[in-house]
Amino acid sequence: GPPGLWGDSSPYNINIDDPKVARYEVRRQVKTGADFIKVYGWISKEVLEAVIDEARKANKEVSCDLIHLREVNAIDAAQMGVRWNEHGSGILQCIFPDWSMQAEDEVWEKIDWDNPNILEIEIICQKLIEHNVFICPTMTLFNQQKRLENPWYPKNIVTEKMEENEGLIQQWESLLAYKSSLSKLGI
Repeated sequence: GPPGLWGDSSPYNINIDDPKVARYEVRRQVKTGADFIKVYGWISKEVLEAVIDEARKANKEVSCDLIHLREVNAIDAAQMGVRWNEHGSGILQCIFPDWSMQAEDEVWEKIDWDNPNILEIEIICQKLIEHNVFICPTMTLFNQQKRLENPWYPKNIVTEKMEENEGLIQQWESLLAYKSSLSKLGI
């Protein structure tokens, strides 16, 4: 949705605020061989519904990143037919309807980030499971990045392989330089 997270439309993304144009774009993507359709940014509810409907007609699944949306949360998207939830996005909007990435500081400050309501999260996740939604674990990985300086994890083949991956460790360490950004993501 306009104005786009990374500026105007490009070969890799298109900013759409018209459901008819969104339907056309889904058909065009399917025709060019797309395996699924991903939506993100400031897409409107009406455009999201059109994308999901058009993708369904072509037997394609929809993936969405809801982190910037105010109108649609994770449960709304699941009920509409989104199959893949990127980054666990939209869950915070279920718990804190006033929260968004654009929310004023006082909204952010009211949230007790260190003591999440686990029962409420479990209820939301159960609803997503009922709608067969897959959740990409990006936010969990960011949370682990935050803990890189003081990690706790059992030693096993997975953690040993992870430690061997210098590129991964370097990526995590470079992301740690942006602690204020990570905390703005609720991590």
